Amino acid sequence: MAKATGQPLARIATRLMAGETLQQVGLTTEPQPPLQTIKEAVLPFRRFPGADTVLGPEMRSTGEVMGSADSFGMAYAKAELGPAKHYPPQAQCFCRPTTATNRSGSLAERLAKRASL
Repeated sequence: MAKATGQPLARIATRLMAGETLQQVGLTTEPQPPLQTIKEAVLPFRRFPGADTVLGPEMRSTGEVMGSADSFGMAYAKAELGPAKHYPPQAQCFCRPTTATNRSGSLAERLAKRASL
């Protein structure tokens, strides 16, 4: 969150817990991040051959990536491309770039190719 907002959130939270007010730490308005940001977990599916790829509460991530862009869709696509995922062969996805998001069409195509569609 600190990277997405540009605010040192852990430091601010510590000061608030120590009794300072939002005004004292310099937060008088709600922060407005300049970009949409998506965090994506990187899960080790290759380490569990034959395992159910539907995520359950016992799944743990081994890392995470973040995608940032002007739009939610583009930020999500970037987050999905970040970990160089290799989806299981039985995985299914539906990609539908619209004319409103035509500029991200090539990104959607790359996602679809990576998913072997």
